[in-house]
Amino acid sequence: MMTNKKTPITGNQDKFKRQTKLLNIIETSKESYYDQESLALELNRAGFGSVNQAVVSRDMKELGIVKDKDGYRLSEPSSRSLARKELAEQLQRRKENIYPSISTFLIKIKHGYAQNIATLLKEVYSDEILGTICNDDSILVMTKEELKENLLRRLEKLSQPESE
Repeated sequence: MMTNKKTPITGNQDKFKRQTKLLNIIETSKESYYDQESLALELNRAGFGSVNQAVVSRDMKELGIVKDKDGYRLSEPSSRSLARKELAEQLQRRKENIYPSISTFLIKIKHGYAQNIATLLKEVYSDEILGTICNDDSILVMTKEELKENLLRRLEKLSQPESE
């Protein structure tokens, strides 16, 4: 069922859209804004529900928007500000863990086989290997510091030809 009624925008994703629009208004507008009520009115005209001065004030603080004699401006490049907001949003939704201390080691492989071997490493040692990065002939293995030596010994032993 379609309706012409505007629904208020809520949630983190919508907050991101609203803040993106606020940045756009400040960066691209030919007129200077000197009060938050005017910015709230512009956001309301753009379809962001009933945005008030308090919401604009919070958004401006989060985005690093400051006021000077010429009106509002960004205190840092907007792309960095937007990227920081997007990063925070993505991490909040998708981060599984952060490992403050990891160990890495590199395994050199014959050309063309690294991806296959990296996949097998992750399957066999999934409890110990946090991640791998590989190209055609090498695999960078990341593991917890305390697991590194034992994992290296087992991989070294596994890579030796069996005695006949």
